[in-house]
This record gives sequence, C-alpha cells and structure tokens, in this order.
Amino acid sequence: CDDSCPNSDPTMCGGEQMLTRTVIVAANANGVRCPELTKTKKCNQFKCPVDCVMSKWSGWSKCSKECESGVQSKTRSILTKPRNGGETCDAATEERVCNTGSCDRDCKLGQWSGWSSCSMACGGGDQSRKKKVTTPIRGHGKCPTEKNGARYQSKSCNKQPCNNDEVCVAKQDLLILLDASGSLRESGFEVMRSFAGNLTKRYKSKHLGAAAMRVGVILFGNGRLLPDGSTQSATNVVGLTSDMDAVRAAIAGTTWQRGFTNMAQAFALADTMLQSGRADAQSAVLVLSDGKYSFEYETKQKVKDLKDKNVQIFMAPVCEFTGSKEIKKMKTWASSPWQTNYERIPGISALKVNQEAFANKLVSKFCPNAISPSETKSVDQAKQYMMIKKGGMPNPACARPGEVGRVPSIEACYEAARSRGVNAFNYCSHDMMKGMCMVEGMQFDRDWYTKHTGAQDEIPCPGGDWINNPYFDTYAVEPTPAK
Repeated sequence: CDDSCPNSDPTMCGGEQMLTRTVIVAANANGVRCPELTKTKKCNQFKCPVDCVMSKWSGWSKCSKECESGVQSKTRSILTKPRNGGETCDAATEERVCNTGSCDRDCKLGQWSGWSSCSMACGGGDQSRKKKVTTPIRGHGKCPTEKNGARYQSKSCNKQPCNNDEVCVAKQDLLILLDASGSLRESGFEVMRSFAGNLTKRYKSKHLGAAAMRVGVILFGNGRLLPDGSTQSATNVVGLTSDMDAVRAAIAGTTWQRGFTNMAQAFALADTMLQSGRADAQSAVLVLSDGKYSFEYETKQKVKDLKDKNVQIFMAPVCEFTGSKEIKKMKTWASSPWQTNYERIPGISALKVNQEAFANKLVSKFCPNAISPSETKSVDQAKQYMMIKKGGMPNPACARPGEVGRVPSIEACYEAARSRGVNAFNYCSHDMMKGMCMVEGMQFDRDWYTKHTGAQDEIPCPGGDWINNPYFDTYAVEPTPAK
C-alpha cells in the first residue's frame, strides 16, 4: 500500500511487480532474436489500512441500585479510528447485573455508649446510655425505636437526699435569660432579679483549681415594635465570665423593662453569645420567666436552632398555674427529657420567701455536676483522704511522685500510699490510663489538712505549685493523730 495514492501520475505511487524469464536456447546468427526477458507493472496503488486502537477498560461503575438487580458498566475509549478498510472497533461499553439480593434489610446497631451524667445531683435522677444505628434499614427492614430496650437503657442514680447546700462545679457556659416584661410587674421583677443574683452564688468558677462555671446574663421583656416592623432585641447584660461577683453586680443593675415578652430575641442573642463559649464546656441556657411569651412560632424556631447546636435549655417559669397553654409549650421547649430540664416555681410570692430552697432545687436539678460541700467534708473525713487538686499534679518543689502502677481502685492507691508511709497520691480515672497510681510525700501537717477539708476553691500545693495534667487528680492522706 502507499498513502501517497492516488496520484495524478499513476506511475508515481504504489509498488511494482516484475515478470522474468530466462533464455533456454539462444538464437544464432540466422535465428530470431529473443524477446524481453523482464516485464513490470504497478501494484498496490491504494492507501494503507489503519486498524482500530482502543484504551484499556475502566473499572466497574457503582451499581445503579442497592438491591434487587442493578447494573454496573465499564467503558473504554477509541484511541485510533479504523481507516482504509482497517479492522473495525469492538464494543466501547460492557454491562453486568449486580446487587441481585432483596432490598429488605434490618438496621445494625453499634456498641453501647457510656452512661450519661445523672440528671439530678441528689434526690433521685436518671442516667441513660444508647446505641447508635451504624447501618440504616432498607426496604421493609426493621429497626428498634430510639427508646426501645435494644438500643436505650436508663437507670436511677443519686438517690441520696439533698443537703440543701449544693453548688455547681460543672464545666459549663451558662446564660441566664431574665424576664423583665410588663406582665411581671415591677415588684415581681425585683423578686426575680434578687433570685437570679442569689442563684449565681451557687455557681463556682473553679473547683479544686480546675475551671468550672462561666455565667452570662441576658435581659428580655423589653419587647416593642420598631418603626421598620421588627422587634426590639434583648439586652446583653454581661457576657460569659468566671467572675461571679461581676455577674451579680450586673444583675443588680438591671431594671424593669415593661415591654412584651420578646423571648425569641433572647434566644437569638444567646445563640450569638454562646459562640464565644469554650469548646470543651457544655453550653446551656436557663430561662427565668413568668411563664408567658410573645410570637410562639418565632420563639419555637429559635429554640430549635439552639437545640440543633446541642445547647441545653432549662426552663424555670415562675407562675401559680400549671395547666396553661404557655406552660405546656415551655415543657416542649426544655431539653429532653423535660422532666429533668423543667422546674416550675409556684409563683412570685412563694419565690420571695423561699429563694434558697428554690435555688438549691434548680442547681441540684439542672447542674450536670453539683456537689454538697457538707457531704464532701463528711465523706472525706470518713475515708481519711481528700482530693486537693483536680486535673493536676505537684511540681518538684511540692513533691516528687513515685510510680506504683495500675491498681484496681482509688482505695487501693490510697492503701499503697499508706503502706509506703507517704501522705499524698495521684490517681487517674480517665479511660486511657484508668487505675494508674503514683504516691508522693508532701510537707503538710494535720492543721493544714483540717483547714482544707471540704474546700471547693483552689488549695495551694505545700511548698510549691501545681502542674496541670488532665489525666491525674491529686489526693492528700489524713495525717495520723499525734499520740
């Protein structure tokens, strides 16, 4: 073949064929001369054929259906098209059947989560654990409901009676939403304001040196329609802070607003203020109101926005009646289960003369980590050791720990310290190194130990300082009385 064909001069393209013959008897002088011994002619005067060239097959595609016969396909591309009578191309796509099984599939559940914190610090609460769905149902498959025993369990906890001196030492960013609406009246607002200030005395910004509560305050009830048709925003009284004295001073400086109950605007402001919260702290909102609100739909949407961001919502309406539409709605706005995130205070008159009792009720019910200083002191005296630093260890100037290793319980770590004749130990209760125990000697006497028994604020490290360590807590052993 010759790709230069055809040509205007036929002799200029293609190949040649040649015929040849040999002389068998040569002519003499009188004979006839032999004709030509060779003869040529043109051949293959056409373009060269080009065969099809194709790429490698792709991988099989995802099945078009998850069940009951789908289709997978693979493809390849034509790299060179056939020409001049070359070999033609084969198929560029292939298909096969896949996922021929039934579409019906039951869900699969994961492992049990850890038990949640107790819903009450005392007086009887609940804690729960659950299993997440790792593989959802398909078709007519079955799956236990969220509250089914196969994936949800609960048990009672903290059944001991309250001591009425509980304080909150949770690592929580809490916004108190304080109602100052016209329906409350000025005298009612003054009682609510006083109660909010007293309530903050139960919140501790530190617990044995570890960061605990931060509190902020929002004032609502100043609702009025603005010229553009929008509603007056709630007021940021004080942002999240660990300075409880500053919080109480800010609350004391608030005044009755006389407006309608713009609770939706208070929730919207809370959403904004909680954006500056700590990543490792629980975000929460506590609503102190007279049980009334305006613009139900808007308020409901703002509540949903907060819940979608895992903000805990505590509702504490102060009202005498329990069956009103507003009260029933507030139960649904409280975080689930409402029984542990909702507490009705039976009216302004009752609150005015029982502020300490209701403060204790709210703290013991709403705080995820509330403790009783009197009970803590009693327990420490009984067990003869006490925690003196949460999430920390002594520096070398205070004590030098010696490792014991993993022990079955904190009591075993205490016994290890006693048996070695030292007066302090470190114990890890976190899952990763749970049971690790170290013992050490500190410079303190019985007077120092007695002074700090039951303490909730930071206790100094004798002769030195603390090193933060989130895995270990430090305990002091009660000195043996002198004989």
